[in-house]
Amino acid sequence: MQKSDSEYDIESDDDEDKSGTQNSTVVGMKETGLTNKKKTLDEKDNKYYCNLCAAGGWDKSVSLSQHMRHMHKVEYNASIEVPMTKRRWTKDEVLILAEFEAKIPPGGGKSINQILVEKFSTRTLESIKSRRKMKEYRNLVQQLRDCHASQTIEGLECTEGSSDVNNLTVVNDSIIVEEDNETNPDDRDITVLGTDGTTYPNIQQYIKEKIIEGRVRMCTTMVEALSHYVNDDVRTDPVEESLNGIREALESIHSSKTHIDEKVNAGSKLRSIKTKQKVHKFSHYQRLFKKDKSKLASEIFDGVDDSAVKPPMSVAHEYFRKIWEADTKDTGTLEYKASVGADVLLGPITREEIAWAIDQTKNQTAVGPDHVSLSDVRSIAKNELWCAYNIWIGLRKIPESLKLNRTVLLPKGKDGLENIKNWRPITIASIILRIYNKILARRMQSVFRTSSKQTGFKPVNGVGQNVAILHNLLRHARTHKNNLFVCLLDVSKAFDSVPHTSIIRALARNGCPSEFIDIIKNEYENSYTALSCADGNSPLVYIKRGVKQGDPMSSILFNLVIDELFGIIGDRFGYELEGVGRVNARAFADDIALISGSEIGMQELLSTTEEFLSARGLELNVDKCIAIGLRKAGKVKKSQIVDSSVKNPPSFTVKNKPIRLLGIKEQCRYLGVRFTPFGAVDPREPVAELKSALASLKKAPLKPQQKVLMLRMYLIPRFIFSFINTECYPKLIGQQDRLIRRWLKEILRLPQSVCTEFFYQPIKDGGLGVGKLYDTIGIAKVRLHGSFTRAGDECLRFLVETQGSSMHARWCHAMKLSTRPSAVDINARSVLTIDESRVRLSETVHGSGSEIFRNSPITNQWLSGHTRIMKGSTFIRAIQMRTNTTPTLVSTTRGRDVNKTCRRCGLADETLIHILQTCPITQGMRCRRHNNVCRKVSDKLRSKGFQVFQEQGIPSPQLQTNISRPDLIATRGEQALVLDVTCVFESNNNSFQDAYRRKVDRYKCLAETIKVKYKVNDVTFHGLCIGSRGAYDPRHLSIWHSIGFSGAELAILAIG
Repeated sequence: MQKSDSEYDIESDDDEDKSGTQNSTVVGMKETGLTNKKKTLDEKDNKYYCNLCAAGGWDKSVSLSQHMRHMHKVEYNASIEVPMTKRRWTKDEVLILAEFEAKIPPGGGKSINQILVEKFSTRTLESIKSRRKMKEYRNLVQQLRDCHASQTIEGLECTEGSSDVNNLTVVNDSIIVEEDNETNPDDRDITVLGTDGTTYPNIQQYIKEKIIEGRVRMCTTMVEALSHYVNDDVRTDPVEESLNGIREALESIHSSKTHIDEKVNAGSKLRSIKTKQKVHKFSHYQRLFKKDKSKLASEIFDGVDDSAVKPPMSVAHEYFRKIWEADTKDTGTLEYKASVGADVLLGPITREEIAWAIDQTKNQTAVGPDHVSLSDVRSIAKNELWCAYNIWIGLRKIPESLKLNRTVLLPKGKDGLENIKNWRPITIASIILRIYNKILARRMQSVFRTSSKQTGFKPVNGVGQNVAILHNLLRHARTHKNNLFVCLLDVSKAFDSVPHTSIIRALARNGCPSEFIDIIKNEYENSYTALSCADGNSPLVYIKRGVKQGDPMSSILFNLVIDELFGIIGDRFGYELEGVGRVNARAFADDIALISGSEIGMQELLSTTEEFLSARGLELNVDKCIAIGLRKAGKVKKSQIVDSSVKNPPSFTVKNKPIRLLGIKEQCRYLGVRFTPFGAVDPREPVAELKSALASLKKAPLKPQQKVLMLRMYLIPRFIFSFINTECYPKLIGQQDRLIRRWLKEILRLPQSVCTEFFYQPIKDGGLGVGKLYDTIGIAKVRLHGSFTRAGDECLRFLVETQGSSMHARWCHAMKLSTRPSAVDINARSVLTIDESRVRLSETVHGSGSEIFRNSPITNQWLSGHTRIMKGSTFIRAIQMRTNTTPTLVSTTRGRDVNKTCRRCGLADETLIHILQTCPITQGMRCRRHNNVCRKVSDKLRSKGFQVFQEQGIPSPQLQTNISRPDLIATRGEQALVLDVTCVFESNNNSFQDAYRRKVDRYKCLAETIKVKYKVNDVTFHGLCIGSRGAYDPRHLSIWHSIGFSGAELAILAIG
């Protein structure tokens, strides 16, 4: 397959560096004549003139460039420099590189990158690495390998397999494939006929072509499993053999790793009980901050302590055993529909699908009973895991040992934990099986279509849609004085109680192929779990019903079961929106809301729902169900909120038990948002919760940078959801921003006058990266409203356009957008907001040097709060220096006519630049930092084979001292580097360049002397400039990298 030129002539970001930018700048200067000796820009009239013919008077440099191009072609052409490094990859280079890589035999004992570097001497190692990471390049290499294998595989001889997992290559003859000689070799796209008459891809043929003939490296046991599968060997079990192959591969990987125990048993000090409690809480919070920040957020903001004592094993085991081992059956009729999506559901599992599933899994995901981690799965994903998954889907079963699960109990809140019902069971299978099920779940999502009334676990904002419908329905009924009745249902243990026969029935009625149903059946047959309790693990419990909470397939399987309900009720008994339609039900997974315009209609919906759930072994928890009612008050233009206090209140019953009516002063929670009979709760309540959360975070035993990180990553996002889904005004959100800013200033000990834009700048630009609620919520509300108006749900579109238009107009005005903005307008506004914030910061004294920090992202990594080597007090002082708010006399007495002379030396005004650069009292600290940088540079140069000389005296008659002592002179062969370290205060963009030029100009006169003294032919002079506040000049980063410093090392050096 040939690639187009546009696919290869792409300049990778990884191939670009700062030196490339500098070269392009020089070329542009030469094109306009700016590098000639005479000036081309007349400072008197600000006009451009040609140095060669004296023509000119142009206002723009581009006019001078065009003049040079047409009138002085020779000189113009000579001024153009063609860079020989960091060039674009051409199509031919990419193709040659791919062909050469495709021919490299695996297991040669040498890195492929090193082999390619030796072959392509014009390309650097980093450039080749970047190119090899590109998807189109990897596809090209794979195509070339497949083509090469199909042409040469017949001439290969059988090689004896090695026992070493990493060195074994599967070739055609190492797996004996018994093929019929009469088979047409060109007939490669073979399908299999299913039991229901559908056809699906042949997994065995896929394995032969892609894995066996594709020369995939794998362990010996996996080779045997593939051989037995493709040859239909009935004497063996390829599924179990494939799992053994996975274990063999993992054992080989684990044995190659070294484990170092870095724990130090330090002596403990004598402490009081109160001090011990503080130390224990601090260490507990630090441990959670390192391992699981989400649990730490739950403890701080919700008071949920995951270390709460779990129920005894006997109680938990007996309770959940009764639920899971109850053998309930679906009493509905089983109807099979024509099969759909067999080619998708039963097709071979590709490497791309496995990579997607792994990328979608959190790094901190829990391990299963086999203790296999996500990193282990990554190490075998492309070989052993790929082979095993295709064997499993081909034979439609999984290994029996993977059906063993472990169940952990999580508290549903912080109250009533002595009751076992207030603990949620999360069943965790092996990560190997969860990745496999995630792939199957994605395939089911693409094949099966459920009702639009079910919004759970779909690629839409289901929570936002359901909350908007309920809120606007309540407003519509009150505005138009209509009857409206809503029942929010709670299905008791829905995920744990759904019968497996209901799952099979739901799959069949949606046209699932019988072979795929066999896969689901096999996963739930002989499935067991053990509960983790306070006094140990419980005996195994046989899971005879329920879907496993924590399994990727559970959501889609449960949705398919519940989806039949919406087909039964249709649009009957719904609340009518005149000219639009009826709304009678909405659901998010098991959170079902029934809606009707009449009392009798609501009772019919309840009865139908109760009957449907009962036939599937499910039941409603009447005590947790809530009813909301609005009734038209006769001829009076009023609406009555019906509850138990009114006359003749409606009575909605389930199993002859009444559902509680929500009172006018009561609240209930629906999908995380609190509701009253008037709609979503007043946003002032989340405001009170925000104040409480800030107070809790302030008291938490965390470092200041850790508190800022928790604010940025956990506290603000949890309130964004509440504010987006309630009717909050822009002014109210602006007040919350001021509240957060006051909290930040107090935690970081910043003055009230500090520029607030520093808090909102992204971390990579030198700010704290704290989200501004005003902009975040404003843009989110405008986007959400736009998604509602574009949704296929006519009722939702009608409600948001008629009931929520006034609030939408307010936010559009606040965001400076039209009432119907396009996606392009919203994105442009977001970018413009950031640009305006940058300008406002740079115009203040607190933003001095902000442009330098923005152009040097390496220096801003410590602002994220992840750096553990920095103390809290150091972080605060660094923030004060970054914002020019260090409490000096000049900053604290600004605008007052008082003496501002330095209190320590008395030689100049006490400013930050004076303290950092010239004050004699701080000279020792400056020298220590200077010497520390010199030492680390020396170590790097010595590791690269240089001989380093420090502060060597070199005669220099041009100077008054007659002796020059550069910090470092490093020699290697005929090359010499003269380096001098200097600390620069980041005042403007030219600070670094001026300091660099001074250093080079000072020592370049020593070139001949150094050549003679150190017997070298090439001498290079550099000034190693590092900012007093930790910045680097991006134009000088190539120098640091050439010495051997990585980005992470430079980040540490900046704050060291």
